[in-house]
Amino acid sequence: METWGSYALSDLLMFSPASYLRRYQLANTQLWPGQLLLLALAAWLGWSVRRPRPRAGLLALPLLAAVWTFVAWWFLYRQYAQINLAAGWFALAFMLQALLLMVLGLSKRHRHSVCAQGPVPNWHPGMLLFGYALLIHPLAGLAAGRPWQGIELFGVAPDATALATLGLLLGRYRAASWWLLPIPLAWCLVSALTYLAMGQPHGVAPLLLAITALAATLMLHRHGRMGAYLR
Repeated sequence: METWGSYALSDLLMFSPASYLRRYQLANTQLWPGQLLLLALAAWLGWSVRRPRPRAGLLALPLLAAVWTFVAWWFLYRQYAQINLAAGWFALAFMLQALLLMVLGLSKRHRHSVCAQGPVPNWHPGMLLFGYALLIHPLAGLAAGRPWQGIELFGVAPDATALATLGLLLGRYRAASWWLLPIPLAWCLVSALTYLAMGQPHGVAPLLLAITALAATLMLHRHGRMGAYLR
């Protein structure tokens, strides 16, 4: 027990902070200008949640599943796996999340629920988390001293993708969608531990924001303040 107690979280790292951040630079540089398409898709996904339409609602989850599949391959498998032996397992978890999103998106129950849902206000915790993932999270990287090529964007970086997905799912809170939350939340925890191991405590912020948005959504739902679109 004394031997285990002598280890620190940083002892589990297989890479340096510079090598980790370099993965994002390589992923963004090689993908450019594909990020513009991903950001446009993110904006459409946000609109489809705030102002649901039957056709848009049916496309949202399958498209989100495609994004998770892309992140699993483009970043986790092609980039992160070069410095972290566990990255392959992370990629499989992202693929599983994509499968779960696709299953719910194609289910008859989901199709019927889309038609019965109303608009979601901008102040909803899920929408605030979604906005953070798209706009503030990348800027936070710049504020931390990253070059602009290394910022974390939706559809490329796992953190931004997980946060945006949580925001979208919380914006459309339904009991049937709870089983889509564990993997994004688990990734936020893994990411927070990684940043702590690298001596960068600011990396815990996404996890704290995700937990806060989840708790706020539960409170609003429990107190019946969400209106008719929470059923």
